[in-house]
This record gives sequence, C-alpha cells and structure tokens, in this order.
Amino acid sequence: LIPDQIIKVINTHDLYGDRHVDLDWNSKTKSMNFCITTEDENKHLENASAVITITDDDKNNLSKRIKDNNLDIPVSTIKYLPKKIISYKKTTSSKKLKVGFVGSSNPINQEGINQFIEYLSLSKIKDFELILCGLICNFVNDDFPWLTKLNEVSDDGLEDFYNSIDVLVNPMPKYTTGLKIKTLECLISDIPIMGTCDAFSGIKTTSRWHKADNINELVSLVYELSKNKNLLNEILLDGQVIKKDFIKSSENEINDFIK
Repeated sequence: LIPDQIIKVINTHDLYGDRHVDLDWNSKTKSMNFCITTEDENKHLENASAVITITDDDKNNLSKRIKDNNLDIPVSTIKYLPKKIISYKKTTSSKKLKVGFVGSSNPINQEGINQFIEYLSLSKIKDFELILCGLICNFVNDDFPWLTKLNEVSDDGLEDFYNSIDVLVNPMPKYTTGLKIKTLECLISDIPIMGTCDAFSGIKTTSRWHKADNINELVSLVYELSKNKNLLNEILLDGQVIKKDFIKSSENEINDFIK
C-alpha cells in the first residue's frame, strides 16, 4: 500500500521464518506466539528498500536469502546498545554460590530454565542457590530448597536482585536467533554472566563460560564454579573484553547505514 517512491526499511529484530519448526513447538505454543513461514518472510523482504538486522549472523543469513531470490537489497547490522546501565554493587560474599535468572514468560525462557532446573536437580552441586526473577516464576512448578522465586519486581527490586547474585545464567535452548538482551545488559553492566552458545548469539566471544554446547554442559560449568568461586573473576574479565569489542564495533553502524 505504500507508494514505490517511499523508502521502506525493515528492521528484522529477529528471524522468525519457520522458527517454530526448529524449536519443535506444538500447535498450542505456535498459536500463542508469533510465527511466520520462511516463504512469507521472504515476501516481506521483497518489499523493502533496505534491511536492518540486529546481528551479523542474521545479516549473513538474510543476505544469502535475498541473493538466492535474485534481489538487490542492502542489508546492514545495527546492534542493540542498552542506554540504561544496571548498577551492580555486589558487596556481600558467602560460601554459597548465588546464581540468578531473570526472564519473561515466553516459551523459549520456559524451556531453557526448566531444563536447567531439571539438570541441576540431578547434579551433585552443593552450597548454591538459584534465584528466579520475573514472570518466568509463574511457569516453574518445581520446588527445591535451593530455589527462590521473586516473581515480578519493581525497578529497585530488579537492582536488588542483581546485587544479590554472584552470576547470571542464560540457559538458552538451541535454534534461537537475534541478540539476547539480558546477556548484553549484563555484559555492558559488568555483571558476571555465563550461558549456552545461543545465549551469546550475535556476540563474539571465545570464553568457555559463554559457549556451553547445551544446558547440561552449562550445569557442569555451574558445578565447577561452585567448587571455586574465585573463577568469578575470570568470568567477569572475559565479559569485559567482549564488552569493549562490542561497543567499539557498534560505534559507526548507524552512520554507515545512513551513508
């Protein structure tokens, strides 16, 4: 409906084409969440004068699809940089390792954290506590002595949550796309974070704390950390290296796109 002479920019935010297939969603989950076929996604791309992606991985994916469809549409990456920095002031320390997870109720969060809790319950980890924050608490039915649910909190409560934990985990399942905002916000705010490979998609990292191949492997890393909390400094330093590189690579993206 928009005239041809109008420049049309599609901000993909994420790749949704057939994601429900790889994520193995049933019909109920599919009906409750945004889904689109790859074919329909390609049709939307055909209407664009330019495409913006949030990661270089997505840019490469869409660039190939555009080329395969014999289209000549420029694709640029403009990564998300959070403006609001979390004030992390971890002042208390204890022998117990305090692991945190914050999330909405979306099905990917549900799958990830429930798998994480299941593997934790089968592990031999001692002296640790898992603290959940956000709407995700309503979708975790397990009840263990080491599991705490804060539910929804205010902004001040969210800051208290971060200040109460030693490390944030992001047990993201496979076959997800786009930047994981909670991962990025922790990196920018110098909060120690560990996760699966998918939790760090779109972020260049070589740290073993950021590249667990699956959620069970992530639990193994938590076990290692619980045996030696001094490793928290290694996780923090690895995150700070990534933060510096991420900010530097993002500085000129908007100007380059406009040009």
